[in-house]
Order: sequence, then structure tokens, then C-alpha cells
Amino acid sequence: MKNFFFQIIEEIFPIVYILYKNKILKNLKKDQEIPENINSYLELNEKQLTNRLLEEHDRASKIDDKTSKFTLALSLSLTILSAINTIFIKLFYIKISLFTKFISILCLLSSIYMLLASIIAVSAYKTLPKYGYGTDYLLEIRKMGKKAIAKNLVSQEKMNIIRHMKNEASYQCIRNGLLLLLITFFITLIYFIINLILN
Repeated sequence: MKNFFFQIIEEIFPIVYILYKNKILKNLKKDQEIPENINSYLELNEKQLTNRLLEEHDRASKIDDKTSKFTLALSLSLTILSAINTIFIKLFYIKISLFTKFISILCLLSSIYMLLASIIAVSAYKTLPKYGYGTDYLLEIRKMGKKAIAKNLVSQEKMNIIRHMKNEASYQCIRNGLLLLLITFFITLIYFIINLILN
């Protein structure tokens, strides 16, 4: 029941997801020692570990590309739609009625969700740490051997989890914003139909 409650909170307020991501990032920066779950990784040989690390690097690039291009374009376009919807409603109502206020609030909330999605997408341009490359990495391999590759692989996987969480939070914001926009549209449509029938 507790997990279900937190899931609902996360779905309604995706910013919680991002705050949790930041917590993981801070813990990862603090923990420079060899991770506890490294033993299972050491069952792989050096070539397999290196291949896995390269796969994670490739995955990181693909996730960042997806977040920055697709999400940013979609969220910005929906923000514009939401703003147009607000203007559209104001054109039809000279007097600011309670209904207009309610619809305007829904449009505003939708815009906020879309802008949050845009901010999350833009944050994908911020470079996250990349593990398993550079001079320090080569020196680590020289000192620690296979353990150095495994350690960097674990760290890179954690970074990719953070990237995935950004994608998930962006999707949740877009979904919530679009849902509010659709609710606004249908409420307005029903209101117009009722007015036409009564008048």
C-alpha cells in the first residue's frame, strides 16, 4: 500500500523522481570505493567487461539524444498549444466567470507540466560523469586490473539509470500536461454544447 501511495505521488509530481535522481548522484560521488555488488561482475572476463562498458557508453548517448531532441520538441509544442487554448477561451468570454477561471487554472497547470518537461529535457545537455575512459581509467586498470573495469561499469550503469529517470520524469510531465489539456478541451466543448442547446 505504501509503494502504491508513493507511485501515485511520483506520477502526479514527477519532480519527486528528479529529486531522487539527485540523491543517487550525490551518493555516487561520495562513494569512490569499490561497490559491494562488484563480485558478480568479476565473474565476467576482461573482454566481456570492456564490451559491457562500451555498450553502456553507447546507451548513455542514445538516452541523452532521445531526451534532448524528442522530449524538448514535444513539450515545447504542447506548451504553445496550452497557451493558445487559454487565449481561445478568453476570446469567447468577455466576463471572467467562475468557469473561465477554472479552465484557465487547468491550462496554467498544463503549461507548468510542459515547461517542467522542457527543463528536464534541457538538463540532458548538462554533462553527467562518464566512467571508463581517460588516463585515470588506464592507470586504474594498471593498478587494479579487471576490478577497475568492473568498478567503472557499475558506476556507468548508475549514471544511465539517472538518464533513464530523466526520460521517465519528462514523459510523466508531458503525459500529465496533455491529460489536463484534453480535460480542458472536453469540458469546454461540453460547456459550449450545453449553451447551444439551452440558448
